[in-house]
Amino acid sequence: LFSDTVGFSTVSEGMSPSELLDWLNLGMEKFVKVITSNGGMVNKFTGDGFLAVFGAPVIQPPELTAKAAIDTAIELQKKVTELQKELQKNGIPPLRLRVGIHSGRIIAGSMGGAERIEYALIGDSVNVAARLESLDKEKMSNDCRILISAETLNLIDTSSLNLYDWGSCKVKGRDKPVQVSELRDSS
Repeated sequence: LFSDTVGFSTVSEGMSPSELLDWLNLGMEKFVKVITSNGGMVNKFTGDGFLAVFGAPVIQPPELTAKAAIDTAIELQKKVTELQKELQKNGIPPLRLRVGIHSGRIIAGSMGGAERIEYALIGDSVNVAARLESLDKEKMSNDCRILISAETLNLIDTSSLNLYDWGSCKVKGRDKPVQVSELRDSS
């Protein structure tokens, strides 16, 4: 699950660095709790976003990790909606998210060398999730847009999900297109 904050550069223009960090942390605190409560782990913060993984470092069946990622996304949508009300009430700019979810094989482990090392997630699946998050950035149907690959949706029961089919999409840096659906507001 890859996420990025919508309009971060525009918001940062009107805030001091400390105000900006406080603004981001209002959301990140809520989002991290949602991820961990669903069995996920935030691997890294990417400035104004994050990369979360399900099924690492302990391998789990893909059906379970796909469901956990989708459950997390649904809760993230709800948290963003709650946060918008709080921010608006206090005259603070909205915090909106774009999320990409893709399932597949990765390798998780230490990357780097003697001078610097970090726990990293590597593989096409991470790249696809990141590309889904950034696909058609301006196309937002709500405050937390969630794009999910068919590889993830094929692992779970989708009958209760409000999905909108984006079709076969070309994503940056990849020859093979990805079948994409948007998880619309589930509240």
